[in-house]
Amino acid sequence: SGAEDISFYEKGTTGNESITFEAGGILNTVSATTPYTDGFTVSMTIKLTTTWTKYTLPMSGLTYAGGVLGAFGWVTTVAHMNPVVFYLQGIVWE
Repeated sequence: SGAEDISFYEKGTTGNESITFEAGGILNTVSATTPYTDGFTVSMTIKLTTTWTKYTLPMSGLTYAGGVLGAFGWVTTVAHMNPVVFYLQGIVWE
């Protein structure tokens, strides 16, 4: 057993920011120098709004008996080095 979801609240400064949120995904070939790896990857791309909104990454059915390295992360891509500002709060594995 373990977490069924990862939930969090998010909003952008302008709306329409596209952010990919993820957990797991650190997939090492296990060796003496890299003895740990995630056994799962989950991600979701969200187009943000300017109001606080709750989002959920589903974890149902995923296993992570060996532990978790990549507990939570985000990725975004922007053109011409334009800054992306967004707010994130309340990350919970539940």
